[in-house]
Amino acid sequence: MQIPFFDRLLQVAIQIIFFLALVLFTTTANAQEPSDHLESGRYTAIESIILNGRTIPTGAEVEVLGILDVDFLISPSGRIATLRYGNELLNLDAALFQRKDVSNFDYRPLRFVTDGDLASVCTTLFNTQTRENIDIASADLEQFIRLSAEGGAAPQVSFLKSNNYDSYSRSRSDFCINGLAYGAEYSITFLRGLPATDGPRNFALQTNFLARFKTPDREPVIRISAAQNILPTTEDTVIPVTAINVDTLKVTVHHVDLRSVANYNDVFASLDNYAANRLGSFWGAEIAEREVQLDFPKNTENTFNLSLADLVADPEAGLYAISFGYEGQSDRSWEVKATQWIMVSDVSSMLFHGIEFTDIYLKNFTTAEALSEINVEIIASNNRVLAQAITDAAGSIRVPNTLLSGSGGFAPAFMIAHSDVHGTSVWELNDLDEQPRALAGGRSKSLSHDVYLSASRELYRSGDTIEAVGFARMIDPMRYLSKSTMWSSSVSMEPKYFQTSSKLMRLGRFVYPSHSQPPLFLVPIGLRSYHWMTSISRLNLYGLRITFHLRSNPK
Repeated sequence: MQIPFFDRLLQVAIQIIFFLALVLFTTTANAQEPSDHLESGRYTAIESIILNGRTIPTGAEVEVLGILDVDFLISPSGRIATLRYGNELLNLDAALFQRKDVSNFDYRPLRFVTDGDLASVCTTLFNTQTRENIDIASADLEQFIRLSAEGGAAPQVSFLKSNNYDSYSRSRSDFCINGLAYGAEYSITFLRGLPATDGPRNFALQTNFLARFKTPDREPVIRISAAQNILPTTEDTVIPVTAINVDTLKVTVHHVDLRSVANYNDVFASLDNYAANRLGSFWGAEIAEREVQLDFPKNTENTFNLSLADLVADPEAGLYAISFGYEGQSDRSWEVKATQWIMVSDVSSMLFHGIEFTDIYLKNFTTAEALSEINVEIIASNNRVLAQAITDAAGSIRVPNTLLSGSGGFAPAFMIAHSDVHGTSVWELNDLDEQPRALAGGRSKSLSHDVYLSASRELYRSGDTIEAVGFARMIDPMRYLSKSTMWSSSVSMEPKYFQTSSKLMRLGRFVYPSHSQPPLFLVPIGLRSYHWMTSISRLNLYGLRITFHLRSNPK
């Protein structure tokens, strides 16, 4: 217990000696060199500075006692500043700080929002006399704030005004400048005349003042295509991985055998550190661990392919959980890792759940040919085999729904298709009786026909041509509306209305415009744009009306 105390005492002694030496050198230099070598005063940090676990945030104010020219081995800029921050005396590179302009307005330490492709810088202005926040929400910020990039053109930015300038929460009192690049240096100039208020009193900025800062680098990110979890059996199988600011990619592979799949609750889920450790100690065997060195430009999104053969030499039947991390990533138990679940297989499936039977069709991913002689099992949540069959020449099996009607532990959980030639595929079965979302809120059908319509685009502008293709049929899937059936197409929009009509083509298909239908143009009404909707009605025994309703886009 005494060693850390003496280490700390030695560290303090070295700092005192270094500071006294620096003061002595400053005095000597001041006697021999011009007085601008002693540049004391109020400065702000241009970027975030981390010292022994403590951070000086960007924009934080420090008191510089003096600046010395030194060897570049001591300071990267060749200048070192002795400064006071809080109760500490520090010696840091002078290039990390900017002298503060004196004005009647000032700004709080800068806050950065870094959860998107571009960064935002946020701050709250305050009155230097009262030290209280001031409100600039009523000002035209584009007129009174200028942003420039160091060594580059002015960026295209937008402003977000504060919700409540007087709030104790910076997220509510700050205004923000959006659209900044990561790891870049900028300068903000607040121009004289910027209006502000603190409630009853109005103010105006008396002199321009400047704030220099550097945006932070993007946080390291690893992204994978979690939904693409069936990989072909070819030798050149790869896993796409996207990385941002990752130098060393850490890859861990676990194998979960087929008998454990139904009992493992985290199948196809992203794993946190706790779940990954639990997987390796109980449910799956760790079969590989690799480190991949990456060399990509900083703060850019880069996608590369990771060869599966480098991770798993001879894939076995079952599931593989590949978790990705990076050097310096938090090891806290709740931190989620990018997790790619994969199966090495050429087997794809279609499942149709009817009233009495469930039909399953298996095909080859590459050729789309039916796969025969594939062993299929449907496993319950309690690991019981509910149904087992081998696909016929058409690649299909039919399962009576009486075998799949269990609940609780007897409810269907997974379907597993296995072949020594084509590999193994595993599908998670949700509630088979659940309606698709598109049908969940449906209503009873009042017409005896269906019409499917698709337009050339979602949004139309003035002068655009409406193009559409469609298909009409009776409810009976084997009957199409006859060729003699008339249909009409109309466009209604403020304030004009157009209409045309034609006959359906072969098999109930219709195309607009066609040789018998001149195209409809939207009338030129300013620069507004329109979204389209349709309504379909039966005019008589052989007639349909399909109407395009165009409504102004509120944006």
